[in-house]
Amino acid sequence: MALSSLRNLPVAEIISALHKYPDYPLDVPWLKWPNTQRLLALFAKHGIEVRFVGGCVRDALLGVSAIDIDIAVHAPMEELNRVLAQDWIVDTKQGNPDFGLISIEVDGNKFDILSTFVRLAAVADIVPAEQFLDYYLYTGDFTINAVALGPDGTLYSYGSALEDIRAGRIDFIKDSAQSIIDSPNRIIRFFRFQAAYGKVPSDPDLLQIIKAQLPQLDNVLPFMLQLELNKCFKADEPYAVLQPMAELGVLQYVFGFEVFGCEPLLQLQRIEVMLEKKTPPSVRLLLVILQADLLPERALTRISDLLDFSVDNRAVLQALLEAVSELESDSPAETIAALQEKLGPAFASSVLVRWALEEDVEATAPAYRAMLVRGKA
Repeated sequence: MALSSLRNLPVAEIISALHKYPDYPLDVPWLKWPNTQRLLALFAKHGIEVRFVGGCVRDALLGVSAIDIDIAVHAPMEELNRVLAQDWIVDTKQGNPDFGLISIEVDGNKFDILSTFVRLAAVADIVPAEQFLDYYLYTGDFTINAVALGPDGTLYSYGSALEDIRAGRIDFIKDSAQSIIDSPNRIIRFFRFQAAYGKVPSDPDLLQIIKAQLPQLDNVLPFMLQLELNKCFKADEPYAVLQPMAELGVLQYVFGFEVFGCEPLLQLQRIEVMLEKKTPPSVRLLLVILQADLLPERALTRISDLLDFSVDNRAVLQALLEAVSELESDSPAETIAALQEKLGPAFASSVLVRWALEEDVEATAPAYRAMLVRGKA
């Protein structure tokens, strides 16, 4: 049954769309971590049913190692706090209790423990408590995340999740418009996931639905908007994330100004390949600002207000903008020395921004590489 047809169905039909695969052949390194086994033993001791959910299971299916492990737990928040505080002796205040989330990090292993009792409180009157873990997958964002793994190796897949993971198809679990209304930050997440996991182009009809729902972004809490946008600028391939957002008008709606394409980010990615290192998010942000349909200084002010930058961060970004306007591939040594003294360690960022604005980053590479070497001296 195609997931696109599972829209706002009765609970019984939602549960029936859950597929179970006992002893699914899946290599899961994080399942063997001592701290994972310690957690599982703890929950088993207290008779608490758990399943690993979302990204860690999706990545395991793709053969990718995960760092953050999400665990859906069939227990109220009060019981989780008591069990973890008494038997694990951890600070259960980490995370977001209002969303039923407790975050734990031990020996570099990160676990997000999610109470299904909190997550499903809104439907507790129609979903039997014993089916919370089954129903939980239906409440997520995208089909590729609608997977779970039991401690016994049973794989759970909702609707077309497995097919979409294999195909690299990014779609919403529920009705697209309703899913966005439920959680508007999914608009931005959609483009991040399309860039990271998409193997097929986005459905044009789906993109139009997203465009029609852009006003829902007004309902995103500021800290959530900041979190999602920061992830966009930290993406492995920022052009693949931000260019489609510019084309659909998402960046214009969020920033309050039009962005005339993100081609300099594509140039920056070529530079990153040459340098064999990723560039700072500030460099990527400045390249977007320089594509705005208003003065860069005004664009910077708007984004700084939106992302709640500190006074110091704003000053550094402003100084970088000014430096970029003075730099050229053939800038005299005196100019380079003056900018290096003025910017200090941030000088390298100004070089990277200016380099990415060149039409031919390969031809100008020797000049800008020399500036970067000089900046380290």
